[in-house]
Amino acid sequence: MRGMFTVLWGVFALSSLAAVSSRAQNVTPPSTAKVRVTVTVVGRGQAAPPVVPKESVVVRQDDQVRPVLQWERAQGSNASLDLAIVIDDSLDTSVGNQLSDLASFIRALPATTRVAVAYSSNGIARIQQDLTSDHELGAKSLRLPQGFSEAPSGIYESLLDLNKRWHSTSNRRAVVLVASGIDLLRGIVDSQPGVNQDLQAAIDEFHRSAISAYTIYASDPGRLGRNFFLTANGQGCLSRLTAETGGDSYSQGFQTPISFQPYLEDIRKLLGQQYLLTFEAQPRKKAGFARLKVTAEERGAVLIVPDHVWVPAQE
Repeated sequence: MRGMFTVLWGVFALSSLAAVSSRAQNVTPPSTAKVRVTVTVVGRGQAAPPVVPKESVVVRQDDQVRPVLQWERAQGSNASLDLAIVIDDSLDTSVGNQLSDLASFIRALPATTRVAVAYSSNGIARIQQDLTSDHELGAKSLRLPQGFSEAPSGIYESLLDLNKRWHSTSNRRAVVLVASGIDLLRGIVDSQPGVNQDLQAAIDEFHRSAISAYTIYASDPGRLGRNFFLTANGQGCLSRLTAETGGDSYSQGFQTPISFQPYLEDIRKLLGQQYLLTFEAQPRKKAGFARLKVTAEERGAVLIVPDHVWVPAQE
């Protein structure tokens, strides 16, 4: 009896192992998705940015470390950039004094950069010059803003409109926005950076399309430009837009800077210190945004990245 029991137990164990093995073979491994973002590397303090090797980069999606697939300098075959200069058409016409700085900036762009010029008006991005590699053509398309204010601007809706007109390419994308940031389209309360719905929509769209934003504050004409509360809201919105999309914002108090040149020079440097990062993301059941954190173990390196990325749904 004992021998018979041993035989039966062995048969049962083998059958169970076979069943477990069969179920394991039928389990579909979790899918992954490749996500690409643009990362800017700067040095600590005033130091020049160090070269960051791939093995030094650590990527976290929702606090989980994810594999780095590619880490390439935005140079050579990876240098292509689509850059849009967007100017709020409600700005005071005195900003025309800085148009020569913008024109010089456009003319000095590398040959690998295509530039577009647009003016924001009532939630619409009015294209003055579509993307072109002819930088002289882009510089000549600049004009004085209309200079009307005391009304809703729709500046952040215009960024959404701009993105709809942007054809999908593998190029890096960036926007340089010249504006006060004040947007009363939904009222005074909703002009605050923490509750501005159109600002949030623009940030979400820039995350989805991997667009970095850089802003230069210019004061609004009339009473709006003299209202401390609204001006602070506008600058706060501009700062949030850039901080969350991996760019930077520039201002000189509450006045239009005498010169845009130092800010534009800094933007030019940052665009030249970028890497293309591709990592293996963990998708969810539904497509959506995931928190992103990218660090480098390389000493002296500071990485500027968007704080969220768009991750496709699990297939």
